[in-house]
Amino acid sequence: MKRSRVGSGFSLIEAIVAVSIIAIIAAIIIPKMIDTRSHAIVSDLRSIESIIHFLQQKALASHHEQELIIDATAHTYSYQGSLPAKKMVIPLSSHLSFGFLPNVKGPPAKPEKLLTAPCTFDQVPLQPGAYKIIIFSNGKVSAGTVYITDKNRFLLGALTCPISQVSWTRVYAYENGRWINK
Repeated sequence: MKRSRVGSGFSLIEAIVAVSIIAIIAAIIIPKMIDTRSHAIVSDLRSIESIIHFLQQKALASHHEQELIIDATAHTYSYQGSLPAKKMVIPLSSHLSFGFLPNVKGPPAKPEKLLTAPCTFDQVPLQPGAYKIIIFSNGKVSAGTVYITDKNRFLLGALTCPISQVSWTRVYAYENGRWINK
């Protein structure tokens, strides 16, 4: 004689409650993950910005031009350290890369042209994917923009140095289809 098992498995209401709880948790966690990646982009851009400021001070004190090299293929940036033979190489955070999003216009201050490269500073001769930010002996910085995106190509940030009498930098994040000054 076969017995039927009454009460085994989940009822429809229990399944709906379980799916609802999972959906609520996902709705809370996913935006926080995106926000964390956005903060990582701004943080890495701020690091590059602080190195530019350091190199400005070094150029003014030494009366020698300084360079910050952006290697878009290795996702690193480098500069000559305080010791003559010491080259400082800094990688981007593991989930970030130099790059841009499709159909986004730049530079952030006047977005007129579609982005086509991860950096608009001068390219390093004979080094594909490498760009150099020049800090002149008078403290001025060459004009250009560097773009950082997450590896999923969902978020985008930029550091710009415009053409002006006084060199200054700005950090931007691309949010909801527009550039926001951070």
